[in-house]
Amino acid sequence: MKRLFSLFLLVATICLFAACTSQSSPRQVAKTYWTCIQQEKYSEAVGLYYNIDELFSDDGKELLASLMKVEMSIYGKITKVKILSVDKENEPDHATVTVQITTEDSTEPHTESMDVVKSNGKWYIDFDL
Repeated sequence: MKRLFSLFLLVATICLFAACTSQSSPRQVAKTYWTCIQQEKYSEAVGLYYNIDELFSDDGKELLASLMKVEMSIYGKITKVKILSVDKENEPDHATVTVQITTEDSTEPHTESMDVVKSNGKWYIDFDL
């Protein structure tokens, strides 16, 4: 009986972690994206884009990550990321996330809206070319 309970507890824990992945909600994918950029994990941030493997080769993804790094060097290191709102506008697979970003080089936080899209049960950053 103890073994059965332990197995049940293990399965429940695995299900809980699977449900709380970085892509299980618009808010979480946006927070994960900006946290990756804050931690200078640009390749991981690029990996959160919708259909990125179909849009870019591995070299293209590396170039995009390098461009992100250059852009962030201009704006300065991110010190704080705050999700202000999530607006689904009656579309279950699309949302707009408004994020407030504070950098060490700026006296005022910057507010940015970003579109996210849900595909196969996961949320992604909607990459606009």
